[in-house]
Amino acid sequence: MATPLPLTDRAIVLKPEDDVAVAKAPLDRGAVFEDGGARIEAHQDIKPGHKIARRAVRRGDPVRR
Repeated sequence: MATPLPLTDRAIVLKPEDDVAVAKAPLDRGAVFEDGGARIEAHQDIKPGHKIARRAVRRGDPVRR
């Protein structure tokens, strides 16, 4: 298992309650991030400017960003 990096090293979290972070650098598939005690894994390559989910959101629910 990969050693997690702090999410804020590679993505922008505007507010702690946000459901997503915005990649400021490429995030490779399989990369693991530490986010306030939670572990997040990128399930696909994510380009800068695109979002990565910080937590699960039900279909149809609003996404805070």
